[in-house]
Amino acid sequence: MRHDVTELAISCIDAKELMLEFDFKKALGTAALGAALTFGSANAVVADIVPQVIAGEAAGEGQRGMQAVANVIHNRMNKTGQSAEQIVKKKKQFSALSDKQMMDRNYEQVKDQADKIANDLEKLPDITNGATHYVTKSLYNKRKDNPKSWISKMEVVATIGNHVFMKES
Repeated sequence: MRHDVTELAISCIDAKELMLEFDFKKALGTAALGAALTFGSANAVVADIVPQVIAGEAAGEGQRGMQAVANVIHNRMNKTGQSAEQIVKKKKQFSALSDKQMMDRNYEQVKDQADKIANDLEKLPDITNGATHYVTKSLYNKRKDNPKSWISKMEVVATIGNHVFMKES
């Protein structure tokens, strides 16, 4: 018995129930079954990455600092048309991604706050004055006068906690 793929459109939630009804190996093939079963779990990981990055970047800065990081993510979304997940996953943009253990540890400490901030990302008032970038104060002070540094080409628009927030001038 052959089933059309449209007939077997599955989500991660429905996969176990559908497995009881259909022989997926025959209907879709082993590779499609693997992709279908992992699709939902991959989405869950992607959805969690935004609050994890917010926490990883600014858990020690409290609610205001985490909101400022969320504002930068949102400002970049507005500028590029990309999703929050696409923004935070860009290489060399959020240092928390390079230290997964620190990011996870920080996230566990402020999970509820970071989740709420990430969920409200598009509704939060922008306390960064349109910033699209930020660095620590110490990094800013080291590089602000270096004409080869991208930092020297930015306009400072806010200082919140231990971070200097900037946008292109």
